[in-house]
Amino acid sequence: MKNQSSILLTQVVSSTWQDLASSIRLKIEALQNHLVKLALSDENIKKDYENLQTIPGIASISAIAIIAEVPDIDILPNARALAAYAGLNPKHTLSGSSVKGKSRISKIGSGNLRKILYFPAIVSSSVNRNFQEFKQRMRAKGKHNMVIIVALMRKLLHIIFAILKNKSIFSYELA
Repeated sequence: MKNQSSILLTQVVSSTWQDLASSIRLKIEALQNHLVKLALSDENIKKDYENLQTIPGIASISAIAIIAEVPDIDILPNARALAAYAGLNPKHTLSGSSVKGKSRISKIGSGNLRKILYFPAIVSSSVNRNFQEFKQRMRAKGKHNMVIIVALMRKLLHIIFAILKNKSIFSYELA
């Protein structure tokens, strides 16, 4: 008898978790749809939203998140400034006169923008031929995967800057 009640309790708990997960998925979809409608309601944002999606690896939600996180592009002098804003610029460590530390990214900047760029950089590295070649060159130099991904994120951010600044679509010449 104890076994049957235990099985019944397990089924009830499992069903409750499935219902909760389904409810959360529906709320996420509703929120995403609302964000897309909001982006499409303003002509400037709509143009940037559509242009960003022409970049291989950037989908609807990533485009919206990038628009939300990137500051007004007109106040930034160049793509390097945007990379610094995202914290993707190199930070060289020098200690005294004889010890040289490893270079890392500064991480002084928008952590959200770095998080947003992570998966699009990975996807771009498999669908964008220029990124594929860049990745192969870095692997040939013996670079670690995370170093390659960060370099791709920075490269992607430079492309994003060009697209937003020039109000243009992606072309392989940009990459």
